[in-house]
Amino acid sequence: PKAKPFRKYVCSEVLPTIRKNGIYAEDDIIEKFCENPQFGIDILTRLKKEKEEKRLLAQKIENDKPKVYFADTMMNSNSSILIGELSVYLTQNGYSIGQKTLFKWMRDNGYLYEKGEMYNLPVQKYVDLGYFKVKKSSYINKKTQEVVAVSTVKVTGKGQVYFLNLFRGIQERKTNRS
Repeated sequence: PKAKPFRKYVCSEVLPTIRKNGIYAEDDIIEKFCENPQFGIDILTRLKKEKEEKRLLAQKIENDKPKVYFADTMMNSNSSILIGELSVYLTQNGYSIGQKTLFKWMRDNGYLYEKGEMYNLPVQKYVDLGYFKVKKSSYINKKTQEVVAVSTVKVTGKGQVYFLNLFRGIQERKTNRS
């Protein structure tokens, strides 16, 4: 019920005026146009600029669809990779870093533990965020015949997207400083 007066106004005044004149403006705006033509030029220039920005954004969205689809697929993927494989992906995407350097970077930046029994295992926060998972396995040491437990750190699809974007940002900041 509250919208009825507005709908009546739009349907009986605004839309017919737009159909007839190609534009609608309140009386005070029309007076400003008449008193100061530059005011009208400024408004129309802003509208034209806004329309062009929207067109460019729509074009960017369209161009980015394959990337978004790929990122969504990666983030929802059940597959994961070793940190060494991640270093290869990072290198292929413009940030040259080897496996050992990437492990060190992850330790230095708080993604992996630096000391003790948890050395090179992911910090729980990043496991909870879904960036890493730890694969547990075991084998029998042939010399001692003891069962040895092994933890292998894997980067999830979500983690791969996260680190690719993170390193892309680092690379862009370095480029911008140059």
